[in-house]
Amino acid sequence: MRLEDLKDQYPKTPGFISEMIEKEVEKQIHTQESTGCGRKNNQVWTLGRTATAAAVACVLIGTGAYAAVNAYRNYHMNLEQKGSYRVVTGVTVDTENQTTEALPDQIAEIKIATSYIPEGMEWKDERHLDYINTDSKGGFSFASVLIGDGNLKEGLTDTSVEESEQTTFGEHEGVYLKYHTVKEETHFNQRIYLLCPEEERVVILYIGSDVSKEEAYKVAEGITLKKTGEMVSTGELEDWNTFIQLQNGELTEGEELVNASEKEGTGDLSHIYTIGEDIQKDATLAQDSAGNDIESKEVSMKVDQIQLADDLSLLDIKYIPDSWKNVTDESGRLKDNEASYVKRGDGVDTLDEVVRTENFPAKLVYATLTFTNQGEQDLKNIHYYIEMALLDQTETGYQRYDYEAQSGEDYDYIEWNGALSLDGGMQYYGSQNDNGKNYISSLAAGESTEVNVAWIVNEDDLGRMYLEVSGSGTDLTEEDIEQAVLVDVRQ
Repeated sequence: MRLEDLKDQYPKTPGFISEMIEKEVEKQIHTQESTGCGRKNNQVWTLGRTATAAAVACVLIGTGAYAAVNAYRNYHMNLEQKGSYRVVTGVTVDTENQTTEALPDQIAEIKIATSYIPEGMEWKDERHLDYINTDSKGGFSFASVLIGDGNLKEGLTDTSVEESEQTTFGEHEGVYLKYHTVKEETHFNQRIYLLCPEEERVVILYIGSDVSKEEAYKVAEGITLKKTGEMVSTGELEDWNTFIQLQNGELTEGEELVNASEKEGTGDLSHIYTIGEDIQKDATLAQDSAGNDIESKEVSMKVDQIQLADDLSLLDIKYIPDSWKNVTDESGRLKDNEASYVKRGDGVDTLDEVVRTENFPAKLVYATLTFTNQGEQDLKNIHYYIEMALLDQTETGYQRYDYEAQSGEDYDYIEWNGALSLDGGMQYYGSQNDNGKNYISSLAAGESTEVNVAWIVNEDDLGRMYLEVSGSGTDLTEEDIEQAVLVDVRQ
């Protein structure tokens, strides 16, 4: 991934599929960010805890310059209820066997635009429409797939849907879905499938819970697909049938979707760094003095100090994330982290239900790190990403402690409030860059600089803490542990 692409990313956030819609958003993000905008992937994909993320579907998409050739086609979108909370969304075409004709080898590339933007929102980039004064991962994320060639008989099944509607958005047929969530914080809990036959496309709107249904409808009604003037191979783009298979977790074209949270096993680490020990990483993303993207092997780092606190007094107020604005009580002390124990519904006739809650004392973990340019050339825009990993040491190695995997007699999984740094990604980082992101503006040859990052964790987990410092910005999954660059910061 290029440096300028990484600059547009925030630390990642997790999501849900079937039971919780954000996992599906994350799967689409991992799929599309690793291959391009809705393009096919020829490697094994790993769905870890996320994100951050961000979260974030591609908007630059291929489209049919051949639409005029196929103008006689009459596509429709339909919605069928298959239980109290399960629906099937289908695309049909007016042919005898519901089969479309073959696609051309190349089609015109386009981007999504809308004539309506909700008040307080702006385009963060061509992929996201977000509220300006918040760092929460809500708003809109856009994606698209080809209607495709071949059989359209199979529909897309969504579960845990508490509200659905088939309607017309402006000139386009579409389906609106709202998913059930047990959390009150921002989720991508709404979705619109928008049929755009003029460009042989289905456009997907992932919509945050911070957007009202009325505003979502207005955005969808104003959507147009605009040609960029470039062409793209249709073989590189996903179609509706592939999209369905990916959502269902099925195998497609020999590619297996692997859910890393379901993997078992441990990582056998040959060396774990300690506080104060210099770490020479394989490579650090940066730019040279001429502004060229490089991977420097000359940048070292070390963890100087770990501090614990019961409040946010260690933090620079201007970098405190929105999700932490209400984590303290009237005296300024951190509120307890609240765990909701959830019994899983089948998503068809029953929904996920909170059976009980429990509070756990919270701690702020504040890390001070030093980065040093050991090379002979000056560097700028140096990227860093530090992840908090909770690990249990076993007889054979180390195993990730996964809250999502916890279950009991009366519950199937745990949901936590927004303060807990559950996904391990950076939520607070003292910036050294004018754009407020996780980059060091400049580092001359031989120069060192200090960076601060922080997490909110359960006090019970202070003895499980390790920092993963490779800087990749990816989630630490079971198969990654053996190759991870870890620092023991247990307290």
